[in-house]
Amino acid sequence: MTDMPNFLREQGYIHPIQLSTGEWAGVVKMLFTYDLCVGLNETGYRCRWSYPALSLALLAIELWDGHGDDPPGDWVKQKGTDSHGNGVDRNKGDPLV
Repeated sequence: MTDMPNFLREQGYIHPIQLSTGEWAGVVKMLFTYDLCVGLNETGYRCRWSYPALSLALLAIELWDGHGDDPPGDWVKQKGTDSHGNGVDRNKGDPLV
């Protein structure tokens, strides 16, 4: 896809960026959280981290380069597949979700 940022915005993602890993990331509003989604493509995402506030998710996407297991900040839940292809479904701290 030649214009991934516009495509992702049309799909409802806030602040889509390409990480230094080459993966696309963006923030999306869920029912009770704002989720930083990584590995975005035309069909979905690879993994997401739920944050209790938009400001926290946006700060995390600005600070994280995509390397390492987790983005920074006070995310509360992770779902999807990690960078090694393993399924992930875990809570961190207070389980708000």
